[in-house]
Amino acid sequence: MHLGFLLVEDDTDHVQLLKRSLDRLTWLSYDLIHAPDSRRAIELAQNHLLDATFVDYCLSDESGVQLIGAFRARGDRRPIVLLTSQGDEYLVAEAMRAGASDYIAKNDLNSPRLGDVVRRIANYSSHVLRQERALSEIWRRLELLTPREREVMEMMVEGKTTHEIADAMSRSDNTIKIHRSHVLRKMQAHTPAELTHMVLQTRTAELQQQY
Repeated sequence: MHLGFLLVEDDTDHVQLLKRSLDRLTWLSYDLIHAPDSRRAIELAQNHLLDATFVDYCLSDESGVQLIGAFRARGDRRPIVLLTSQGDEYLVAEAMRAGASDYIAKNDLNSPRLGDVVRRIANYSSHVLRQERALSEIWRRLELLTPREREVMEMMVEGKTTHEIADAMSRSDNTIKIHRSHVLRKMQAHTPAELTHMVLQTRTAELQQQY
């Protein structure tokens, strides 16, 4: 299992502590990039493929909670793990409200808890990767449709019958049946309901990208 991490930490000793702790997870291979402050963290997060971010609560320029909020405000949905000097419930609650996915106290980095946190990150990344691959395949199939087939597909998704589509396009029912058949074949959908689900997935993804 290979994962990419960003660590936002202004104490170099603690950077080494996390590295040593991750190295003890023999089932994990990883890349770790380090940002000493929030400004650099934002830059690195934008320019690297990452699976998760570890954020220290106490940073030199702002609190880790503020940085977590900034990541979420930018639309970053990757897991963010808060690192604390101790498991303060108030700090943890504050971080969770800001958008943290998980937390771990630094004195627990050598405990099984770090492995549990990393496994949750891996499960999330695997799920997201499967979703992205499925969406890419749907978009690839959409590109195979002709403009006329796209038009037919949109009306199929709206729930229109063959006859209703034929009336709207001033075509015969048989012509529309042929177009519907081509659409389902190219999209590899067995039913109009399956086709509708595919199209709605792409629309949801497009809306998420806008925000």
